[in-house]
Parts: sequence; C-alpha cells; structure tokens
Amino acid sequence: MMAKPLDISTDGALKPSNALQKDGLARGAFAQATVDALRVVSSNAGFVISLEGPWGSGKTSMFAMIEQLLRQEPEQDAVIVHFNPWLIGDRDGLLRQFLASISHAIFLGDKGKEARKVAKELRNYSKAFDLVKFIPGAEPWATIIQSVVKGASDAADGFGAQKELDLEERKRAVEKALAAFGKNIYVFIDDVDRLYPEEVFEMVRIIKSVGELPGIGYLVAWDPDYVRRALRSAHVPHASTYLDKIVQVRLPIPAISWQLRAKLFEEALKSADPLAFDEHFPYQRRRFQQLYVSGLSDLLEQPRDITRVVNTFKVIEPSLRGEIVPADILGLACLMVRAPRVYTALRKDPHPFVIEISDQEGNERKQKHKASMDKLFDRSPNADAVRRLVHHLFPAAAQASGGHSHIRSSEVEGHIAAPGRLGIALGMSIGQSDVSIADARRYLLDATSRQKINAKLTTENIYGFMDILGKTRAALPIGWVKDKVTLCQDVAMLIDQPTLKWDREVLRRSPLSIEDSCLKAIESIAAGETPNIAGQVADAIVRNPRALTIASLIITNTIDQSVAKHPYSIVLSKPQLKGAAERFTASVEASVSRGALWVLRSPGRILNAVTSANVKGTKSVFAALKKQDPSLDLFATHFFESGYSSAHGVSFSVRSYLCTEKFISLNSLRAHARQRLKHELPRDVTMAWRSVAEDQSFYIDGEKGRW
Repeated sequence: MMAKPLDISTDGALKPSNALQKDGLARGAFAQATVDALRVVSSNAGFVISLEGPWGSGKTSMFAMIEQLLRQEPEQDAVIVHFNPWLIGDRDGLLRQFLASISHAIFLGDKGKEARKVAKELRNYSKAFDLVKFIPGAEPWATIIQSVVKGASDAADGFGAQKELDLEERKRAVEKALAAFGKNIYVFIDDVDRLYPEEVFEMVRIIKSVGELPGIGYLVAWDPDYVRRALRSAHVPHASTYLDKIVQVRLPIPAISWQLRAKLFEEALKSADPLAFDEHFPYQRRRFQQLYVSGLSDLLEQPRDITRVVNTFKVIEPSLRGEIVPADILGLACLMVRAPRVYTALRKDPHPFVIEISDQEGNERKQKHKASMDKLFDRSPNADAVRRLVHHLFPAAAQASGGHSHIRSSEVEGHIAAPGRLGIALGMSIGQSDVSIADARRYLLDATSRQKINAKLTTENIYGFMDILGKTRAALPIGWVKDKVTLCQDVAMLIDQPTLKWDREVLRRSPLSIEDSCLKAIESIAAGETPNIAGQVADAIVRNPRALTIASLIITNTIDQSVAKHPYSIVLSKPQLKGAAERFTASVEASVSRGALWVLRSPGRILNAVTSANVKGTKSVFAALKKQDPSLDLFATHFFESGYSSAHGVSFSVRSYLCTEKFISLNSLRAHARQRLKHELPRDVTMAWRSVAEDQSFYIDGEKGRW
C-alpha cells in the first residue's frame, strides 16, 4: 500500500490572474495605493517605486496584485514588463537583457509603427552603452564599462553607421520614440535581493541610468537592508541613503498583525495530517498554546516563515508521532528553519541544553553558561525570540543560565527535553535502545498490538519500557484502560518471553531489578480501581504458567513479613495463597520437565518461591529437577547464588531462607556436593557445590564470602 503523499506547500507567489481574490493578508488597499502612485508616470517623466521588505514577506505576490489592478483598469492600455535579474546569471549582461526585455515586451504587445520604433531605439540605446565610460548625471564612480554587445553579429538597424553617436543623442531618440508611442510602460523588477553584492550594485546603477526615461514606471522589489549591505561592500559612499537618490517612492510591505499571523499559522497547520494532532499525551493542547507565546509567534514573522516551518513539521512529524508531543516537534522544526545554527549546536552537543546547574555550584558557572548560549542565540534572527523558544523547550537551559522556568520536562507528556525523548527527536526515529511512548500507550489501550510490541523489546529497552508504561498509565484518564487483569498478566509475562536474551553477568552488575520494575508497572496499572483489584491481579499472575518470574516475586512478597505493603500492593490474601501457590508449583514442575526453566529470567528466585510456599507438589519439583539433570549442577548455580561483588564476582551460599530442606535434606545434598566436587567442573559450578559441601559462602574466584 503506497503511503499518502505529504501535502507540502510550494510557497508559490500569487498569480496576476487572481491575486486579489487569493489575497489572505488584506493587502488589496496597499496594492491600489501603489497603482495610484504609478499614475505619476507620463510621457514627460518616468517614475521609480520600491516595494521593500525582508525575504519571504510577500513582495512578489504584491507585484501580482498590482499587475491585476493595472490590467483591470479600462482606460489603461499599458505594456507590462517583467524583469528578473536573478535569472540572468551574468553580471555583464544585466543592462543588455534589461533593455532587451522592455523592447521585446513592447514589440509583442503592440505591432504598430510607434511600438516598433520604440523597440528599435531601445536596442540601439542598449548598444550605445558600449561606447561610454560613465552615465551622464551619475557620480564619477558610477561607470559602466562592460561590453554589452561584444561579439554580436546583428547590429540594430541604423546602429552600425551611427555607433559614434554619443549616449545623450541615443537617449533623446528613445525619449522621442516613447513620447510618440503614447502608452505607459510598467517594468516589474523582482528578486534584486537574491543577487550577489556586485550584481546588486550593477542593477542599482542600471535603474539609475534609465529611471528617468519618460512613460516608464519601475516597480522594484528588494530587501533594503540587504541592498544597503551590498552597496556598502561595493564601497558606495553614503550607502545607507543612496537608494533615496534613485527611488521616488519607497513603500515598505505592510506588516502582518499578530492576529493575522495566528490565523495564517492555524490555516497552515490544517494542511498537516490530522493524525498528527491525535491526543497522544496529557496537556497536549496546552503545550501548543504555551509554545506559541514562548517565542514561536515572533519567529513566524513573514508568510514564508510560516510555510517553511509548517512544511518542515509535516516532514519530520510522522517519524516522531506518539513519541514527542506535537508542539515540541513544531518547536524543533522552527529551530531547524529559523535558527539553524542553534539546531546544529543542539545536534552536535545537547548537553548545554539539558544541563542542570544547582545554586550550590555558584553563579560563576551559570554566567559562563549564559554567555555561551547568548552568543549562540545572537547568531540567529530575533535572538530574543530564539532564546525564549529554547528556554521553553529546554527549561534546564533557562535555569542553568540563571533564569527561571515554571515548566519541568516530562517524559510521559512527550517533552523533547526529557532524557528518553531528546535522542529520539534528534535521530528522527526510535533506536533499538530507545523506549517508545507510542508503543507503551498502544500496549495499554490495544490488546491486539501487544504481541507485536513484545517483539520489539530487548534487554536494553525493557527497563525504560516498564518505567514509561507505569507513568503513561497514571497519566491516562480513568476508564481508558480496559481489562486490567489481563493487561497485568501480559506485562508480567514480558520478562520471561524467549525473545529476551538475558546476559546474566550484566544483570548481576546492574543496580536495577527488572522484576521490581515490572511489578511496579503492574501496581501502577492496577491502582485506583474501585473495588481494589490488586488481589485479583496477584492471583491471576501467580496462576499464569507463562509469568513464573513475577509470580515468584508475588509469592515471596506475600510470605515475607518484612516487605512493606500498601493498599494496592500486588500480593495474595491468605485465602488465595494456598490454591494459587499449588497452581504455581505445578507450573514450575512442568517448566522443569520441559527444560524451559533455565531460560527464564530468574530460575533461582522461582525455585525459592516453591520452597517458601511449601505446598503440595514441592517434592515433585525437585524430582523433576533431578530427572532433567541428575548432576543438579544447574540447580546449584541458580538456587545457591547469593550476591555479586565487583572485585570477586558472583557468590554462592546456602541461606536459611531458601528452605532447601523442603526439596532435599541438607545432609543428602552435601553428600551429593562432595561427589560432584570429585569431577572437573566449571568454576561457577565448583564454587556453588563448595558452598554446599563446606557450608560457607564462596565467590567464583575462590575467595570466601560473608554469611
């Protein structure tokens, strides 16, 4: 099945055919005012208007609206010329192509004698520039020395014989032809701010040189800040005011109000996949509202900013859906588009964004952190907005810089700064060791998905999965999770599933207990129900032959009086204990007989639960052990394992609480141990049997341990 294509906006400008109808920024009145200003153009004078605004502010769309208005005027019989210097790609060809564009548009738009005359004189005027070193009336530095017709074989009519004529005479010929033509010509010059600085300088000189030709109105779109910087780099004196000498009317593109920006943003988000905004996390809508006023709205300054940020969100969101709250995915997309240097720094080294610096560590460290982050923010447009956005997404960064944040990063709410979420966000996917919140949520709500999710779990991510499972359950509304007894059994079976390949040496070194994590998750799932279902859950798990490890923990917790118990503890009641323990013992015997016990998570714990419960069938379990492995070596290494030391390794001992004699008398077992020690055995088996034979704790390296 083919994936649905993304609805990516191409960010195209409005078209002259329907620009006014498609105007979503209420700029029609501004376009009309510009057209009214163009009426200054006459057969006696030209006119230059600049539409000024930053990149992406809608200048090209304004051109389309102005052109539509010009074409709608019944009394207008004007020629409209479009010139985009960015498409020329040749600095030396700008003037030639500029005048050629006007000439071509006039010739195509009017086949009359006067039109042909204007076209001819414009071509001649273009070629005459090859003979001069500066434009009359321009400053001495404003020279045009490029050869615009070098190598051309088709000299314009009459030009070959008159090539010695000066530029002023050629200009007068153009003016005379324009006066006889009798129609206004409007030249739209776009994308000047996409040119290299030298080309910007060249284009400005061209506009200055021909801007006074009668009957021609020029509309120039540019970013004035960029143009000023370009002129300054060309060593133009008084670059900041130079444009005022060329342009008669400078019109800044109208700013977009806060309300209109919010409306545009809302409309843009509607083009995203509706599934992107499904309720995966608590407080998801509130997170969106907080994001918008925490720097995002100020970074969506222009329509193009909105389009690009939302487009980026649409691309990255599907791979993060259900793992990161949508608002934070949008915030990340904004950093990628509007503050790419900040995003690059985050990818290279996330530490400064999530570091926690306590007050005890002193203000000096916080000031150093603040200076480093401020330097990064200052390299972005609207540094203050970027700072606020980063501090919203990464509250630890705000506090580390000496600020304050009322928000705490929450994994269960899908915050990007949460330890288990940031790696997923930056990697744009779930790694093998990552924990999927989406999977945890599905596991809780959809029983049919559990088998598929089980297959994804590894010994690397199951600890985190148990943790997030309990937290996600606690965050879900009451009543969403159905059939909790079955769900708790499914969770209990997880750690004994064959796909998990437990490295026992790694487990021994780990301070974490997967059994305790699993039982804690089960308690979180069962908690809060009325009536209390903890006892029902405990009974169901203990009777489940595929959940032996957690069942053994429940039995020992029930029997051990030193284990603290609360109302929702997963323990058996006294009436439940005997029947459930007998069922558990029978399941253990069956597991031993199949040879399946030793691949489970905690064979020793399971056997200890059998002896602790000491119900009908206990002796049968030991008989099955001896039948399955007459040496009892596996039994010894698992049942008598007692601890772990980083210096000496695993230890073995015959502890009193093991109730070993419920299986076999200690004298008989010691005799068996002495017989086994006569053989050459693996190191761990040897130490296990020595602990039995000598009634002493031994480490695997031979050192004696403590009782």
